[in-house]
Amino acid sequence: MTFAGPADSFFSFFDFGWHSHARSPASICSNTTIAQSYLSQILALITKLEANSSTNSVLQLQSANFVSYLQNTTNQALLSTNCTTFVTNLKAAQSADNAAECTRQRIASNIEQQFQQVARNATHSNGPNELDDNDECMNYSF
Repeated sequence: MTFAGPADSFFSFFDFGWHSHARSPASICSNTTIAQSYLSQILALITKLEANSSTNSVLQLQSANFVSYLQNTTNQALLSTNCTTFVTNLKAAQSADNAAECTRQRIASNIEQQFQQVARNATHSNGPNELDDNDECMNYSF
């Protein structure tokens, strides 16, 4: 898993296919069969992710707007009647999730800095101490 930036961390793991590619993009709106296939497959994936408590907690935190939009029956019907608007609105939901993730990461970084400052204050040092650089995620694989 590669983390390119704050807004990409979750979507590097749960990539729902909205990243730009050098070749011309395929469209889920090219025909109704593709659109309905996309919807059924993405809803099946969401159901699978929701069934697992670990992935569900991340899904609800990281993609609440995206999932909510897709699970809304009015939005599902929009896919058949106005696919372009469906995709535009779905991308807006994903963008809202990305913005929320950026905010969470800024807050988490600030909290980490405050924790580190407490250790520096306690040791009367501006330099590193044994509590710095404790990156536990490096020990886990996905």
